[in-house]
Amino acid sequence: MIKELFSRNKKRWIIALAVLVFLIAGLITYNTYVARKKYEEQAVMAQEYLEAGSYEEAIEAYRKAMSMKYGNKEALAIGLAESYAGIHDYDKALEVLRSRYEERKTTTVKEKIEEITARKADYNFYQLISYGDTFFSNGEYDKAIKEYEKAKLIKSKEEITYIKIADSYIAMEKYDLAKEEIQEGMALTESDKLEVKLGFVEGKLKEKKYEEILNQASEYIYQENYEEALNNYAEAIRLMPQVDTAYNQMAELYLTLNEYDTARAILRNYLRSYKSQTAQEILDKANEL
Repeated sequence: MIKELFSRNKKRWIIALAVLVFLIAGLITYNTYVARKKYEEQAVMAQEYLEAGSYEEAIEAYRKAMSMKYGNKEALAIGLAESYAGIHDYDKALEVLRSRYEERKTTTVKEKIEEITARKADYNFYQLISYGDTFFSNGEYDKAIKEYEKAKLIKSKEEITYIKIADSYIAMEKYDLAKEEIQEGMALTESDKLEVKLGFVEGKLKEKKYEEILNQASEYIYQENYEEALNNYAEAIRLMPQVDTAYNQMAELYLTLNEYDTARAILRNYLRSYKSQTAQEILDKANEL
């Protein structure tokens, strides 16, 4: 009888234990289901925030999802990094990705690190360009150049930095420095815009040299050193043969020296190729004389 009673109790214990195990397993399964469900909802919410451009909300949602037990940690890290990149916090984005890469070195995370690094460089580059543009628009050309130079350190083969630095020097009429900058850019880039700008700057340098030569000629005339003055006029004509100023002043000097035929020859030579009302008026005066 005792044996029979013990056998019955044993069966009851086994049944009770089985029921308990079943209940525990069910509870664990239910909790797992609930936890996964919460994670999935959180991950979907984070993705929706990211796609909508609500980056602050996306960051909070991704961080919460990453704190959960379940989920694709790599995908979450990439999503969180994209959210930080959305608010231009590239350092934080890279911190998230590098932390994940230390845990598991995958190609996907490595490529995302490289992508975010490139985007950070682009952002910093154009931010410096923007700072420079602000200084340029305010006429603070030296400060503009400093910002453009910083941008050039990030991307040395972008034509935009050389163009903007050259434009700043041009605005200050520092054409020699503008030419040096353009030539530096042309050595590193195949920029048609820089080539066009080089032509413009070289034209300005010619004009500046031309004016200097004429000013020196005027000084020689004041000193009654007519031979040197005529040499300067001849140099100016060789430099810019299409401009009438040197011809006109040279002819005027010959008229002063009573060398009318020489003055007429100089003006006629110019008027054969170009038109100039001033040159024609001086020629008419020479003909009268």
